[in-house]
Amino acid sequence: MIVKKRLGEMLVESKLISEEQLKQVLIDHKKAGLKLGQFISRHGMLNENQIVDVLSRQLKIEKYHPDGYPIDSALARLIPIETAQKYRWRRFGNGGVC
Repeated sequence: MIVKKRLGEMLVESKLISEEQLKQVLIDHKKAGLKLGQFISRHGMLNENQIVDVLSRQLKIEKYHPDGYPIDSALARLIPIETAQKYRWRRFGNGGVC
């Protein structure tokens, strides 16, 4: 059975936060009603990219880089802009929509 580490533990191991900081944010994020990563980011301890880097290593998935998916203008015309904005879709040059 594979045991995945918790975000806080991985942040400490990566030396992005200290053990003491982790202890405090574990208390504070619950009081704020936020997930740990949200709390850390919103309070300026780390930025979103730092948290995403740690999570992508844990999940063993590559980070999404929008520049790697140029917009196909023919595909872009198939979906009305209002629909894309409503659902926050991004059109990919490879024919897919996300």
